Amino acid sequence: QAVRTCDTERLEQSLAEAAAAFPGCAERVLAVLIHVRAFSLADALDCMKAAGFRVGHALLTLEVFLSSSHAHDGRQSEARLTLADFELAFTFWDKLEDAVKAWLSVSFVRVWQSPAGAGLPGPLLFRLKELWQHTPPTAKQRLPPARACGLGRSKEETFDLLDSHVDLNGDTTALVGELLSRGFLPPDETLGRHGLIGGLVWTRPELAAERLLAGTIALDKPQPTIARALAAAIADSSSELTDRAVKHFGRFVDLLSESLPQSTNAALAMAGPLLAVAARLKEEERRPILGALSGIYLGPAPGETRVAEVVHPRAEAWFTNRTVLQPSYEIFLDTAIRAISLRELVGAVRPVESLRVSRGFQERLHAWAFAQLERRDATSTQQLLQFLTRWLVKLCTAEQVVTWWLRAVDAANSWSFLLASLPAASAASECDERLHARVAELLEGDTCATPARADAVLLAFAALWPQKVLSQVGIAAWLPLSRRRASPPPSVVSGTLASARTAESAAHINDALAPEAEMARVLAAHPLMHKTKTKREFEQLEDWVLRLEPRLLRAAPVQARLVELLCATWSDRARLLVLCEKFAFKLLVVSETCARPAVSSFAMADIASLVTFLRKCPHLGGKHDFLKRQLARYASASTGGGLKLAPLLPLLEAFAPTAEALIDLLHALLYFPLFEMCNFEMCNDVVDPPVVALLYRLLAAEEEVERRVLLLRSCRFRTPPPPERDECVDSEAFEAAVTAAATAGTGVAAATPDVGDAPPPLDLPCPLFRHFGPHGEAVVLEYLRSASPKSLVKLFGGGGEAEAQQEGAAFAKLCGVAMLSWRLAACRLEEVADVLTVVGWFPEARSRCAPLVWGAGDDSGRFEALAVESQVEQHTAQVRQVLASTPPDLGALPRKWWHCVPWGRCTEADLAQLVGAGVEVPLSEVGFAARGWPTQQLLLEAHADDVAALVEFAPQAEGPIGVYLQRVFELLPASDSLLRKLGDGVEDEERLQSGWNQLLHTLLAKIKLRIREQGNPLHSEEQLLLFGGCATRLADPSNSTLLADLMEAKLVDPSHIFELIKFVLGCKYVPNQSGLLHVVRDSALRAMMRLDKGERDELHRTLLQGRESALPLQVLFSLAVTELDASVQPLVVRQTERLDADGWLELLSLVKDANPVSGKVHTFPRSLGPLFAERFLARYLRDDPTLPPRH
Repeated sequence: QAVRTCDTERLEQSLAEAAAAFPGCAERVLAVLIHVRAFSLADALDCMKAAGFRVGHALLTLEVFLSSSHAHDGRQSEARLTLADFELAFTFWDKLEDAVKAWLSVSFVRVWQSPAGAGLPGPLLFRLKELWQHTPPTAKQRLPPARACGLGRSKEETFDLLDSHVDLNGDTTALVGELLSRGFLPPDETLGRHGLIGGLVWTRPELAAERLLAGTIALDKPQPTIARALAAAIADSSSELTDRAVKHFGRFVDLLSESLPQSTNAALAMAGPLLAVAARLKEEERRPILGALSGIYLGPAPGETRVAEVVHPRAEAWFTNRTVLQPSYEIFLDTAIRAISLRELVGAVRPVESLRVSRGFQERLHAWAFAQLERRDATSTQQLLQFLTRWLVKLCTAEQVVTWWLRAVDAANSWSFLLASLPAASAASECDERLHARVAELLEGDTCATPARADAVLLAFAALWPQKVLSQVGIAAWLPLSRRRASPPPSVVSGTLASARTAESAAHINDALAPEAEMARVLAAHPLMHKTKTKREFEQLEDWVLRLEPRLLRAAPVQARLVELLCATWSDRARLLVLCEKFAFKLLVVSETCARPAVSSFAMADIASLVTFLRKCPHLGGKHDFLKRQLARYASASTGGGLKLAPLLPLLEAFAPTAEALIDLLHALLYFPLFEMCNFEMCNDVVDPPVVALLYRLLAAEEEVERRVLLLRSCRFRTPPPPERDECVDSEAFEAAVTAAATAGTGVAAATPDVGDAPPPLDLPCPLFRHFGPHGEAVVLEYLRSASPKSLVKLFGGGGEAEAQQEGAAFAKLCGVAMLSWRLAACRLEEVADVLTVVGWFPEARSRCAPLVWGAGDDSGRFEALAVESQVEQHTAQVRQVLASTPPDLGALPRKWWHCVPWGRCTEADLAQLVGAGVEVPLSEVGFAARGWPTQQLLLEAHADDVAALVEFAPQAEGPIGVYLQRVFELLPASDSLLRKLGDGVEDEERLQSGWNQLLHTLLAKIKLRIREQGNPLHSEEQLLLFGGCATRLADPSNSTLLADLMEAKLVDPSHIFELIKFVLGCKYVPNQSGLLHVVRDSALRAMMRLDKGERDELHRTLLQGRESALPLQVLFSLAVTELDASVQPLVVRQTERLDADGWLELLSLVKDANPVSGKVHTFPRSLGPLFAERFLARYLRDDPTLPPRH
């Protein structure tokens, strides 16, 4: 308190007293000196040190610099430090607290920011750098840019200071000037500080523009003033806009479109400069820039435009509000259309959905659009359509839309543009009548307009002017139109407005408003193409031929000029041939479309031009083949079935000198798919009388009659008679008549026909006449008068070619009734095959030809005397074919043909007669199983030496077959060749054994089938013969199984089994040689158990008495487990005495295996229990004691 209140003279004494009395109050004393007595920090410390206080860094605390207890008003006060105070505090910097350091740093920046800090020397500032860099200043604490000038520090230190402590949003012109003078802003380094960029723009605008276009200025959300200044600098710059400059300028515009849409006034101010720069760019470079630039003036919602506050155009001094709100997009467009073209507006500028614009802008836009129509080298028809639909109809009035559209249609010279733009123009103008009148006028001027184009115009009229169309076409034609939907408008043909008037491509010519006049103009512009023949001219010719509409070829000058050009010699022969094909095809198409009474002269002219072209052109190769290909294409492309051939008569006469050539061309012209090539019921008709007359005139010119018929057969089309000949008869009556005619000759006559009979008249509705008319029928009938069987086979058989065979078979169906007129005078032996072939096709001729066929060869020896065996086989097969449909008449049929009878139709008497005559009867064809037993005997006797036939058919006989079984086993040993043929294997013995088993298997299977299905079991003798024969060799397991089945209860008669069982059980088995396998013996044992006890005991005694050899172990086992008669038991015991240890072991194993694993034992020695008891006990004691007792 003394230090606070004492006078200045007593301050030293008060400080000395305080230091002596209160040495710990030094911090409080220092605060009083600084805050109350207004001492500087250095003076206060000096006074305290002189008074006896201990001074040091410990006194420099935050409480000292920020004190509230010593202020007069009780508020907190800050110490006001001088530069010397900061230097003194900096000497204790490392020992100060962080809070003290932060306060000192902020305080120093405040001093630096004040007017007193303007003269701070640079060396001092950077000596205290650690002090003022300790705490970064806030935005308000930052230094003005002028404080960073004149410090004389390095580039790195200067820019660190600018980044950390200088407010670059202020006036940086002086700072930028110093940086430029010191070389701290080199042109090759990127400048990204907005304040420095702004200072550079205000100081050196040209340099700023250069650096921006060079990419060394990086802006990220630029300030509107800076962006505006940069845009003006770029516009005023005279630097060359290189590719790199264009790239960076585009980025600058993109940046503006992203960050400045809300700054509408600045954006509007930039529109003029940016568009001025864009005008200096190439068109492809300008498009993305215009698109980005237009985005600045559009709102965030689709189709929304921003609003700018602009000066009222008629503002006066007395106006209260001198500004007005106006859509910024309209201002941008108004500025843009002065510098860009319609193509750029459509292709680059982003449109707006709806916008209310001023009338002045509408007038300026309309005038600009008219001016663009005159720039024919820059605007395309697609862009015209886009401009109309996206801009004009949305921004201009209806009158302006109509007037511009009428001018645009003439400028575009395009039907596709007219049809595509008509709906939009009509909708904008409420279906103005001038649009309808103009379209109707153009359609009337197109004399050869395609039906598709006229139909499209009519549908468009029906949708836009329904009442007018209704009054013109009437209600009957209006109703279908009202139900049809108008197809989408065709795509607009590409090209500029200049090309629309001067284009020479086929697409533009086809799309022109007057295509005929346009084609004439184009041809007149190239009078020397056939001489110069450049590559470009050939491509142009190719375009015309391939893509011109066929209707444009109707004009004779066009046809003549194209013929002249195609007949010239060009370098590319392959492409030229393609052009020739296309041209010929188009001439054919034109002739079809013109084949109407009103334009028939045009069609004849087209065909004449085609004939001239085909005769004159040297590039076609074989002209007949060339024409054939074109006719095939023409036929396949023709719609409907009413193809008229009469207009093509000059062409056919010129290139079909023979009937064969004409038929070939007609086949190509009538277009037959492959699967219908010989279907005469589905082929097309040739009803044009001139063509039919030409065909038969050329046929009559052929010298040989056979040649005429063969050519007629090859026709895959009909030439029916004219309907006035009353040939339209009822189809059912016709079929009935043909059937009656066919069945009239089905019987086989024995008498020789009268060869002198005249051919019957063809009163029936002949299919041939219906198909080929009277001329074709006359050709065939003339041929049949002298036709030989061989020529008929050639006609109806077709020879070796598959196609000719199909033609012949189809032609034979047509000539069924006509063949009634054919007569065979005689039949030589070499004609038999041909005659029988003809009879096979025409069964009604059988009665006339059969006796002649059977008697063929009688005058030249026996039929079998033919030298070639194949001829015999051929004649035999064909005789069988002719006899197959009727039962044999052995009385009328010569003996030499008996082997050809249909065996299935023979009666049993016929078979007996045939067998008696020594004819070999095939058992597989006579239905052996269905014949009676006497006939079966007769047939089997006839094949008594054929072991295969006996094996196959003897089991099918009704009666006993023992004799045949015996004969089979007699023949088998002598049939080694057959057995080798049937058998498999490598060695001869293997093949013999295999063949024997195969025959045996067939026999056993047939016998099993006989027993099962016919209920005809074998008798005892037959059984013994069968099993005895099978035991002569060793049957394989399959046959042994069949033998075992034959002794089962279902397949055997119990009264005939006794002897068989005795035989089987007593049969000796020799391994790999003879005997019966165990499976057969097991079946015999089961059959033995089915016998009565008396029969079974008798069988036992018969089997055992007097037997010196051992029984098979299986048989012995069966006897041991059976109840035996007392007389039989000693015989069985005697057999067991022959067993050794192994035999007993095996016998006991059989007993064990015969019983179940668990449950009641059912198989055990019933009569010989004592004999087996000791054996069972010994076996039990010898086995494993852990096993159950059964084991």
